[in-house]
Amino acid sequence: MVENGGNMGKAMREAGYSESMAKNPQKLTRSKGFQELMDKNGLDDLALVKKHKELLEAKKIIRTFKKDGKKTEIEEPNQIAVRALDIAYKVKGLYAPQKVEADIRGGMGQLLLEIEEQAKREREENLAR
Repeated sequence: MVENGGNMGKAMREAGYSESMAKNPQKLTRSKGFQELMDKNGLDDLALVKKHKELLEAKKIIRTFKKDGKKTEIEEPNQIAVRALDIAYKVKGLYAPQKVEADIRGGMGQLLLEIEEQAKREREENLAR
């Protein structure tokens, strides 16, 4: 999966899964067997939470430089660990599904957009009161 840049669908295709399964990786990642396999191999939820907490608290000095005679250190999280944690979350199916925007200009689509915008404005006005 790492070789695919964290692309679960591509990894599934290469592993021999059908195109329909590869288009919906959550069918695999949300299965009981898959979750048990992840837990057995050290990717249980507790391990991910511990690593996440460690990354939130840890900083790594990336570079030190001088500007106007002052020494400045820039700290950032360990990007390799952050990427690994991101992939682990994807593999376990812990992210919410991505939203897909559709182009629905004109006709009924435009009307629905206008109704949605009006409802949003009304909600915001009610919250402001």
